[in-house]
Amino acid sequence: MKNEGIQLLRVFLFLGIVVFHFGLSGSALLWGGVETFFLLSAYFLTKKLLRKNSICVLGELKKRIKRLYPMYIVIIIFTFVVVLVAKKRFAFDELIIHCAFLQNFYWMCYSKSSLFMTFSAHTWTLGIEIWLFLIWVICFKYIKNEQRRKIFNVIMIFLAIGYRTFAIKMNVDALAISLFPLGHADAFAIGSLLALDDKKVNNRRSSILFCTIGGILIISSVIVTSNINHIGIIDGYNLYKDSANYFNNIFTGNIYAYILLLSAGIVKSCLSIEEFRIPLFSQLAKAGNYTYGAYLVHWPIRTVLLHFVSGNILWAIFVAVISITCAYVFEKNIKSYFMNRCERLVG
Repeated sequence: MKNEGIQLLRVFLFLGIVVFHFGLSGSALLWGGVETFFLLSAYFLTKKLLRKNSICVLGELKKRIKRLYPMYIVIIIFTFVVVLVAKKRFAFDELIIHCAFLQNFYWMCYSKSSLFMTFSAHTWTLGIEIWLFLIWVICFKYIKNEQRRKIFNVIMIFLAIGYRTFAIKMNVDALAISLFPLGHADAFAIGSLLALDDKKVNNRRSSILFCTIGGILIISSVIVTSNINHIGIIDGYNLYKDSANYFNNIFTGNIYAYILLLSAGIVKSCLSIEEFRIPLFSQLAKAGNYTYGAYLVHWPIRTVLLHFVSGNILWAIFVAVISITCAYVFEKNIKSYFMNRCERLVG
């Protein structure tokens, strides 16, 4: 049975991301849900790898691709067709780039000329996910000692913070900072450390400590941004809708790390909730199984919808519900059908 606390957290994180993508008031930092998803991904990946006596990198990659690809390839083909109809262009180069999870690197260099970005901009997260996944699997294959694995994760935290700091000092474009996998390595590292220290993962004191430190640093970051721009706190907070506004200062540019500290505390608390006594929460938690597919689906739906309506909270909730429904139908019916067909053909 899956942990209902984590499943419900996934639902709220997904809803927060949808609200952010609608640009609604107060949503400026809800993009941080993506960082929490990275943390969760690393946590459960590490838990899985720890149960294995031997690790096959290629085998793990195949499993990852099998999980990520089905819904992803539907979105990419949809985008290819839209580009073909709207732009009258066969964007085979971007199709191949997306299939290889290389879109992040392509956009870092040619984002302004990308034909796919309108409908596939949100897939940058998969570029982060797949490359950091490979790094962690390789690490756990060749580093057997638990203490050395912890040291590796600590090093990756410092590398991520160091990369962001160096990039800001060198006036690197904000897009290049946020799209590069190393810029999010601390999310994977903290998630992995939680799994490596699982005996203490439900410690309430450490959960409160992480939440407190993370919250204080986030508030401090907003205050610094407000002071730099000579505006009020609320206006300073709203500047976090655009990465260019916080990747212009070393302290604010590392807000990823502050969000991750808060996320680590929240995740620790959620891991202690095996099952909800309130039926409504238990029912909502079931939707957590489909948040990955819903995330992929929501952006194209939102993009089309905003051509006809103005964004508000009701439309955001509508898109979230429709996206989860689409992901559910796909997982329960379409995906299993095509996977069975493919296995028969291969067999």
